[in-house]
Amino acid sequence: VVIGHFFKDINVPLWIPVSYSLFVFGFSSAFFTSIKYKSDFSIGLFWKNKLQRLGAQLFVVNIFLLVLFLFMKKTNIWSWQTAVSAFGLTGLLNWFNIPNHSPFGRGLWFFTLLLIFYLTYPAIELLNRNKISSYVFTFVCAICFSLLHYIRPMGHMMWFTSFAFVFGAFIARNSINMHRVISLLLATVSIILMLFLNMYSNIKSFNYFLILVTSVSIVLWLINIRLPRFIFNPLLILSGSVLEIYFIHTYLFIRFHHFHQSINFIISLTLIVCTSLLLSWIAGRFQSIKLK
Repeated sequence: VVIGHFFKDINVPLWIPVSYSLFVFGFSSAFFTSIKYKSDFSIGLFWKNKLQRLGAQLFVVNIFLLVLFLFMKKTNIWSWQTAVSAFGLTGLLNWFNIPNHSPFGRGLWFFTLLLIFYLTYPAIELLNRNKISSYVFTFVCAICFSLLHYIRPMGHMMWFTSFAFVFGAFIARNSINMHRVISLLLATVSIILMLFLNMYSNIKSFNYFLILVTSVSIVLWLINIRLPRFIFNPLLILSGSVLEIYFIHTYLFIRFHHFHQSINFIISLTLIVCTSLLLSWIAGRFQSIKLK
């Protein structure tokens, strides 16, 4: 996602791999939420945990961005859109075509969608308790969100990502063991078919469905593999700061004219990751003090 935003001006359809990433992001959020609360679900405990964790992270990120905007002498810092963005609800501005004059909330619709998932999760969890209702609900969502993608386009893959949350909760409750070779083959065929239709026939009508098939195949492949430790262990460092990376990355892009774009990206990514780790640590300290 960071790569897609940084290199958005180059003539490469990076929105496609970004879409795959968003699907994995939404799927994993729902999948692990469902796994965590599978045995003993309590609405009160669920929301208490979410509010404590997200509240601390939002508070620290907003303070950091406020200091950054004041230093940069940004305008409209105190507009009403700032309050909306501070609570992570920027997506509502995007979806209802309301201009955002505030420097806060730049392209953060995914977090709004995440909050909607948390809000509706008790109902989703209830529907997934029964096998029949789980399959019917997931199938209906797949159809409805696909239709909405064409009937009510948002300019980004919002409906597509919405289904990722539903599908993640579904897979957590239902065992679908597609062999990893088959899932990888299905993803590969879908990608090749989409490239062929777009490059040689200029047919784009099937992009959504082919990206959806590829994304579903990717997550079904991922849940059946284990990454080598030399790849997995270094990534664990980022596990507690993913949300911070998402919130601040578009504000910390650095572009020196005398450097190549790739060098600027490495500098920007380093700054983003280091800042996110620091903010995550501060949020953790803030949360522990609050809990005491």
